[in-house]
Amino acid sequence: MTERRRPQRPRPVDTSAAQEIKDLLGSTGMTQKDVAAYLTRRLGDQYSHYHVSRMQSGGRRVTSLEMDALRELVSTPRLDEPGESPVPLTDTTDSVPLYGYANAAGATLRLNEDQTMGVVPTHPAQRGSRGAFAFVVFGDSMADRMHHGDIAYAVRNMLPLKDKPVLIELRSGEAVVKMFDGMDEATLFVRQLNPAKKLTYPLRDVAGLHRVVGLTL
Repeated sequence: MTERRRPQRPRPVDTSAAQEIKDLLGSTGMTQKDVAAYLTRRLGDQYSHYHVSRMQSGGRRVTSLEMDALRELVSTPRLDEPGESPVPLTDTTDSVPLYGYANAAGATLRLNEDQTMGVVPTHPAQRGSRGAFAFVVFGDSMADRMHHGDIAYAVRNMLPLKDKPVLIELRSGEAVVKMFDGMDEATLFVRQLNPAKKLTYPLRDVAGLHRVVGLTL
């Protein structure tokens, strides 16, 4: 006797989340394809316009990371395309603080006010961005993208893009620069270039992610 399967009940649609996503995406003026490309760069997973469509309709559960990324898409200035300028958030300044390395226990970058080495001219990609700063690159783990002694420019708390450099501020006080691969709800996935190596950091150990937007002029 063939066992009959019970029909599955349809999953309840989260209409409030779906409506928020519709409102968020409607304010961007972007197509579903463009939003899918943004989510792919931002989170490191593969998205298509089909996924975005299901998010808008409520037919797909939206994770907290996806919702945060969509909110950031609307509220945070983006440097997704070459030559794109950030939306002004504060008055533009001509210089930004330059952070160096502590000498007590080896070369450790710390983003503390007492570790500033002075100021440097603002990088064009930083103009108008809140929390812009620069830091000195130590070591060659990111060669040939970055080299020891280079000055790199970053924007504090601007979330990174896939395959682009990110400065990771750890709760231990140390900061390291790596290439961003993605993250899930518990883990940050990055890599160094020299020697090539994939690395992970528990998000509970991460105090901040700062997008690197340029190198020494």
